Amino acid sequence: MTVFRDVVITLAILVAAFVAACIGAGLLAQAGALGSCFEGSCGYVAVLVALPLLWLLFGALGIAARVALRRRLQRRRTANRPRST
Repeated sequence: MTVFRDVVITLAILVAAFVAACIGAGLLAQAGALGSCFEGSCGYVAVLVALPLLWLLFGALGIAARVALRRRLQRRRTANRPRST
């Protein structure tokens, strides 16, 4: 059950990262940060360049935060255990 939960949480992080990347790429394209929009070229740059890069960035940050939180919780659990003598 733990493996299933971890897979579901990782997939949720990646889906949230994709949604955030889509929004971010769209905002960058509208702001003109991806070049001129002559015949929709900024939209292509947003979809083909900015979206995958932002998805990788947000996904890596989300998974790193998950790992850091998990390690912190494991340290707290081991610190609160009674020591056996």
